[in-house]
Amino acid sequence: MVSKTKKTIKKSTVKIKPNVKKQVKTVEKKQEKKIKKTNKVDNTMPWKIMTGILAVLFIAVIVMPYTGNNDSNVLGETEAKELVENFIPTIQPGLSVVVDTISEINGLYELNITISANGQDQKMVSYMTLDGKTLFPQGMEIVEGEAIAAQPQATAAPTEYIKADKPTLEVYTMSFCPYGQLANKLTAPVVNILSDVANIIPRWVIYGTDYYKGQEDVYCIGDFCSMHGLYEVEEDVRQMCVWENNPDKYWDYVLDIAENCNKANLDTCWKSAAESVGVDVATIETCFSEDALTLLAAEKAIADENGIQGSEALLLNGAKLSMSDYRWSSEKLKTLICDSFNDAPEICGQTIEESEAASIATTGSC
Repeated sequence: MVSKTKKTIKKSTVKIKPNVKKQVKTVEKKQEKKIKKTNKVDNTMPWKIMTGILAVLFIAVIVMPYTGNNDSNVLGETEAKELVENFIPTIQPGLSVVVDTISEINGLYELNITISANGQDQKMVSYMTLDGKTLFPQGMEIVEGEAIAAQPQATAAPTEYIKADKPTLEVYTMSFCPYGQLANKLTAPVVNILSDVANIIPRWVIYGTDYYKGQEDVYCIGDFCSMHGLYEVEEDVRQMCVWENNPDKYWDYVLDIAENCNKANLDTCWKSAAESVGVDVATIETCFSEDALTLLAAEKAIADENGIQGSEALLLNGAKLSMSDYRWSSEKLKTLICDSFNDAPEICGQTIEESEAASIATTGSC
């Protein structure tokens, strides 16, 4: 259990409007009418969003949801083709995926893929294990011990961030994004040390309905949506409510959610998490029913203003941190914050013992 943070943590300044519960119902009714008018999904998605998704695909190793249906667990080429074409669009509605060619090479399937959105195409070569369990969106040839990437990257110069008398760290996540959950795990020990001398504030990545036309009931509350579905945006709101009402319990709550809860058990699991850290369930339920749209609108506006589109993202004194500067070391993150003081306090000399998160790969996001 993470030790409790103190009351000096600043709450997000969101004005609560009255009768939000009625607003939620009104918006949901409007969305139901829209859905009834058409079953066709509008795949118009800004190209910059697709570019960001492709960037994630290029650097991720994806665990596929299929294990084969035969004794050897080796998929035929047709099965493998259909699996990829059906699975990748689940990462982001609005994508169209076509496997142009598929062939076996060096014990893997090589796939030439065309990904389309908003009338534009992007081609990529990917690889998948023969059993269909793992997709490698981008390959890399290894020759004589050297990895030859398509475009070598220059060594990045150390980043210098803005200084302040009292630094502010904003942690943007989606509640069920694995990288966002790791970011919370990374941040919690830093909160324990620096909560009295720095502002450490959780934020949430909320999308509008433009990306989810025709699927609002699956991804959205009213006009506010999340990448992994309705259960995620609902949990986002509960976390906002915990932060608004019990900021000293917040980090313990989100760590409990990440450790114990999932889509299948969330309806009951969140209550157990709240009770285990001393958060009143009824208070959170009231906040959810009355303030959901107000909280979501405020968080979306803040994320949009700062150009945040993915989870996780960390802003220090308004400047986005480079992932390579902190993943996945709480001590590195603490040092970044301490270096951003105009005059660092003595407590910055305290060292954080690293967890297993420090060994996780430094690439990927939601």
